[in-house]
Amino acid sequence: MNVIGITGGIGSGKSLVSQILREKGFSVYDSDKQAKLLMNTNQELISQIKNHFGSSVYKDGNLDRKLLAKMVFSDSELLQKLNALVHPEVDKDFNSWKDKNNQKPIIFKESAILYESGTFKKCNAVLLVTADKELRILRTIQRDQTTREQVLMRMQNQWREERKIELADFVLFNNGTISQLNEKVEDILKEIIFKFGS
Repeated sequence: MNVIGITGGIGSGKSLVSQILREKGFSVYDSDKQAKLLMNTNQELISQIKNHFGSSVYKDGNLDRKLLAKMVFSDSELLQKLNALVHPEVDKDFNSWKDKNNQKPIIFKESAILYESGTFKKCNAVLLVTADKELRILRTIQRDQTTREQVLMRMQNQWREERKIELADFVLFNNGTISQLNEKVEDILKEIIFKFGS
């Protein structure tokens, strides 16, 4: 089995790429979605988050993601602490999911911080989805109903695109339409299948 990591900065369109891959019948693990789920369902993790960030980050049994984001995105040490709590649990969850998909020659693992967390080292290859910075900012403002300042703050916690491009095995530039993105995914899939088998 080959694990292909999918990553990209905020607003790059990596989740759209994952969606296209799922539609083509591939199994894609969404690390960010699963992390959110675990932070609301894993009692041990919930307890650790409350201990480090205060019980006020949970309201009516659910994580107040906006409050937690406000705390961690303005303090890199707190962000590192949160990641240190969440990543091991996501890792366990991914390994369990991987076991269920072990008959497939290629599976994908999507993560916004695949490089930042060091998880890329456990992948056989990495597909980076990228786009022009201003386009990524605009997409995120529209998607999250947020401000430019908040988007830039979140970008500061991710590696520069140039650094990720240097390390990536496959790079997909997503500056165009959905139709163009579909074509680019098709082309990269051919490369991946040629290298790792169908």
